[in-house]
Amino acid sequence: MKLLFFILVPFIFIHVHAHAQAEAAITIGNDYYRSSQFDLAEAQYKAAIAADAANITARHNLANALYKQKKYDEAAKVLQGIQKDAADKGQQSTAYYNEGVIYSRQKDLEASIEAYKGALRRTPDDQQARENLQKALRELNSCNASSPKSTDRRIPSSHAAG
Repeated sequence: MKLLFFILVPFIFIHVHAHAQAEAAITIGNDYYRSSQFDLAEAQYKAAIAADAANITARHNLANALYKQKKYDEAAKVLQGIQKDAADKGQQSTAYYNEGVIYSRQKDLEASIEAYKGALRRTPDDQQARENLQKALRELNSCNASSPKSTDRRIPSSHAAG
């Protein structure tokens, strides 16, 4: 029993220390974020993730800082990781919703629609996700309606030159 105690205590201490480091970096990152220093916030959130890779808050905050810097592809990758790793459906839903916002910003309407649907699958009562989904669908339909229809430019067989 004593041996087990001596084995477990260092692991618990390391985990608690890593969690405390991550929380401190998140707090500093949040201060930078609030003062619109998104590059410095990004660095702090990355430090938090280095200390505690499973910290979903640090990853969400990193995605937000990347988004504010217009690093949309990087932010989307972080959000996709959260979608896979978060156990909480609310956290997954937020990641899908934010990914939808990114794709809407990039005018990738099909991807934004799928992301908003992902958010709604996890939290069906999310009114904001529902409204953004409807807006993206209307915009996609509008784009499809205004684009010229493909016409068949083949020569009909009865008029083909012989």
